[in-house]
Amino acid sequence: MKTILTLGALVTFLVSAPGCDPYFQVVVTVPMARPLPTVCADSTFDAIVHPRRVNPADPQGPPLRGTAFVDGLPYTDLMQHQYKDTTATLETSVGRFGPFGGRFSKGEADTIGRELSATLTRVREACGGSALPGAPPYRVKQRPL
Repeated sequence: MKTILTLGALVTFLVSAPGCDPYFQVVVTVPMARPLPTVCADSTFDAIVHPRRVNPADPQGPPLRGTAFVDGLPYTDLMQHQYKDTTATLETSVGRFGPFGGRFSKGEADTIGRELSATLTRVREACGGSALPGAPPYRVKQRPL
């Protein structure tokens, strides 16, 4: 019983450590004036986050698929949310797992937000979308997985 209480106190201390936000996922959204064609958004995003590379063992063979990383973390999801007023947002995220590697500091979240928003903006522009007038260029939020 004493070991459980000590372990509980240690976990509580680590979760409340100064300088770290106790979140496991950074989510970035880019507002748009109207929704994008889903096929275009998905294929453009896939081309960015899974760039094709030449296979060094077989240069004439099919290309290899890579994975893009932001701050050392892979991201591969894209969601498009459509609203009743015909506006929309693109959203992607990066998550961390593990009891000690799961938290993002505010600085990390801001840096990741800038990088992910650049990707989403490229998707929006490649598919003929436009920014939502008067809205911030992107939003960054953190949430537990």
